[in-house]
Amino acid sequence: MIMSETLTRKEWERCERAEADFRADPARYRSRLRGLLLTGILLVDWPIILLLAVCIGFGVFGIQSRILFPYVAFWVILIVLRPQSLSIRRLGEKRLPELDGKTHPGLFALVRETAEAIGAPRIHRVYLIPDTFNAYMSVVRPFIPGLRRNELFLGYPLLVTANIRTLRGILTHELYHARQGGFSLDDALFHIRRCVENFGVIHALTKPYLRRFDRLMAPIQRARERAADRAIAERFGLNLLREALVTLELRGADAADFNRFFLTIYETWNPEDSSAPPPDIAAALRTTLRAPLPETETRRRLERALRAIIPPLAEHPTLADRTMTTRVEELMPFAVSDTSALESVFGSGSALDAVVNAWLQPFFLDWAKAYHSKRASALERLEALAAGTPTPDTIIERISILRFLDRPEEAAALLRSARENDPANPALETVDLADRLSSAPSAEAGAPFAARLETLLTQEPMMRVWAEDPLFTHYLEIGDAERIKRLLDLCHQSDKPLEKRLFAELKPTDDLCALPISDAEREMIQAFPRRYVRAVYPVLRKQTGTGVAQSFYVIRPGWLYSSDILWNLNTSVSATVIPGRRALFRRFAELGIEPIPISRRGKEVKRLKG
Repeated sequence: MIMSETLTRKEWERCERAEADFRADPARYRSRLRGLLLTGILLVDWPIILLLAVCIGFGVFGIQSRILFPYVAFWVILIVLRPQSLSIRRLGEKRLPELDGKTHPGLFALVRETAEAIGAPRIHRVYLIPDTFNAYMSVVRPFIPGLRRNELFLGYPLLVTANIRTLRGILTHELYHARQGGFSLDDALFHIRRCVENFGVIHALTKPYLRRFDRLMAPIQRARERAADRAIAERFGLNLLREALVTLELRGADAADFNRFFLTIYETWNPEDSSAPPPDIAAALRTTLRAPLPETETRRRLERALRAIIPPLAEHPTLADRTMTTRVEELMPFAVSDTSALESVFGSGSALDAVVNAWLQPFFLDWAKAYHSKRASALERLEALAAGTPTPDTIIERISILRFLDRPEEAAALLRSARENDPANPALETVDLADRLSSAPSAEAGAPFAARLETLLTQEPMMRVWAEDPLFTHYLEIGDAERIKRLLDLCHQSDKPLEKRLFAELKPTDDLCALPISDAEREMIQAFPRRYVRAVYPVLRKQTGTGVAQSFYVIRPGWLYSSDILWNLNTSVSATVIPGRRALFRRFAELGIEPIPISRRGKEVKRLKG
């Protein structure tokens, strides 16, 4: 339910008009953007401008001159001298590893040759992103006018799946962006957008401004991407462009599924065993991402990608637009490329193993411990559900747990059995159809499932939880914008009744049970100061007959409890936090829902301060 939260038919059609206007007359379209620049300046600096106007109105020229000079100086620093593109050299609190020319001369020679071939400026720094299937440029402007620092970021999973030709094409694309960088209207606009987002004073005005900005700038972003793609075709040929784009398309989805990747490591490594050596994550990445794709799956992915349209605000054009073809046969020869970039450029596939492992192992250790706790809770819950009387809701919950445990065959068998026993149940039918639609081999095969899902949505709005995202994905993949608009209308018609049910007050008469939580979440809750919260009840409310459940933390307030504390708690944990009443607590006791006790010496949570 992600797309319909921000999109309406009107917004989708506005984005379509913006793209059409830009293609019809780019020069005239850009002239309209100057108003965005002025509006952004006003949103950031309206208090100073207002004060300046008051000084002029009263004729206090001495004060006016003292205000005007700092104001002008502020904008000179902000727009001209301040960095226009922030360098992202950290991910969270950890600094990204930097690659140097002495240790990796092959990479720097390739970067230098590619930059010279397309007339791009010198690259000053190269950073490795151990866990990201992507590459991008960052042009940083320090406080000294006329200077710039060009930084290139390369994802290790991308290097794993590329060969030397593909990598040269990817570098050409990114280095062309460095060549595009400059003191242009586009750069000034993107800089102002960051200022409005970070420093805009009136939220009610900045939100529609940012929405309009993103809508109008999306065609320009895509035009810049097309220009970078053309640079590959003009310098190295259309085949190299297609090879690079096919590699990105086929392997991007596999690289993005990091949960499944970590799960394969977790199966052979137990975080509770202190004597076990840490896992070789870099080697596991290479093994996973270099596994050959079956020809049928390759063709299926390319067929869908070539028919797909892009959603509003998407940065890259469609694959058909970028490769300049709609025929799968023209792209299939590039789907079997070798994956030797690491060996060709770095000398061996294991050249970066130490860097990648040192960076990813701490994250993996935390993830593995959290998963171990969640897995234990899930197994306990699965056993309890299997022992009880099966209902559509408990069956769907069991299916969700089995999928979390990476047992898809058991989940599929359970769903088939449930459908045979209760073929008329709308929740079971919706889950089944959503699965069939997601795995349909072609658009034609998925059409009946999509039509039936739309019918179920009109009958029961709660089915949006299971059906909406598969339907959006299907319509994007088959390139049917009109069906998407119809689905948006259908979803927004059901918004109010759906919200009324999802956000209804928790009552003792609701279908309630204990909410399984991880050890990490339990520790977070126990850290709440007892003067604010005396106890917390993890509760699950089921929407009977829909397979949908909502998570709540019902708190027994402490003597310093206030509404501000409730807001802070909601930003600290993953479930909805609400204050409880005596009737609820009595019902919890009847159901055997035990509270999480709060220590008298609970540590302060940072979000609670202030």
